[in-house]
Amino acid sequence: AREQKTASSTEDRLREKLEEEVKAADAEEANFTKQLHEEEQESTKSGDRLREELKQQRHSANSKLNMLGSRLANVTRAAKRTKQHLKAKLADAEGEASKEEAS
Repeated sequence: AREQKTASSTEDRLREKLEEEVKAADAEEANFTKQLHEEEQESTKSGDRLREELKQQRHSANSKLNMLGSRLANVTRAAKRTKQHLKAKLADAEGEASKEEAS
């Protein structure tokens, strides 16, 4: 009877120890799962922030490109007008020169 009681007591202690280890493993798993979930959420937020930042940079770059295109068009028009004006002046000067040569 004494051996059976000792065996039963040892079995109880082993069972308790195993139950504690299972509880510890469950707690560790729950903590790991929680951390994984938090990291996943943070990664998603970070990705969202990066996407928004890139969207803003793209918008800014497009605005600058449009502005530069507009400036280039203005400069091109001004250069054409200047060229036409200079051609007209040259034609006038050549006309004056031929009048003077004729007289």
